[in-house]
Amino acid sequence: MHPSRYLFISILIKVCEATSVVVGNHGQNITLPCSYDTHTHGVLPACWGRAEVPLSKCSDTVLSAWYGTVDFRQSPRYQFLGRDGEGDVSLTIVRAQTTDSGMYGCRVEVPGLFNDIKVNILLTIVEAPMEEEPITQDCVLPSVAGQEIPTTPGFGTETSNYPVMEFVKTQGRFKDLLEVGNLGRLAAIFCTTVILILVLIFGKRRVNNARTSEQTENIYEDVQMYACA
Repeated sequence: MHPSRYLFISILIKVCEATSVVVGNHGQNITLPCSYDTHTHGVLPACWGRAEVPLSKCSDTVLSAWYGTVDFRQSPRYQFLGRDGEGDVSLTIVRAQTTDSGMYGCRVEVPGLFNDIKVNILLTIVEAPMEEEPITQDCVLPSVAGQEIPTTPGFGTETSNYPVMEFVKTQGRFKDLLEVGNLGRLAAIFCTTVILILVLIFGKRRVNNARTSEQTENIYEDVQMYACA
């Protein structure tokens, strides 16, 4: 083969190779996808390596299968958990560690010249996010009679000091009302209320007196009419 043609074919193969990125959490099972169509050639040999797929086979092989049967496994953590009969040769790394990060290459040996399926995947393992715990903080209410009233964590629950806070708020409002600026308002309100009560009382008495006088006049007239008769 002419060197230029070989170079062109090599570049074409390199471009056609699938490359992707997978990010997984530390301690979880990570699956790197790789598959092929079994309807044309049936079950085929496949391998996984810890490097980009070379010109033949796999570099630093970690797992390989010969027509559906595993013939090499570097560690029990490397598994074929897919259905080989359907062409699923995805690599599953059990309980992934940070040292598992790096490049992985999958090769499926398809009959014919330059027909092999190649998949390069860059794996990155990160620490699993920590669950945030609720932050509790003690709270100190304003002093009452020279003493501090501490509260317990979980303010607002059944064990909170809500009645104490209401007492403090009520005491503060009462102190505000006793200020010099508010005494005049309180006196005016009190006097107005007393005047209204007195007006109502005297008005009611006048009405009762008027009714009594009218009844007396009516009786007097009745007596005169009876006497004249």
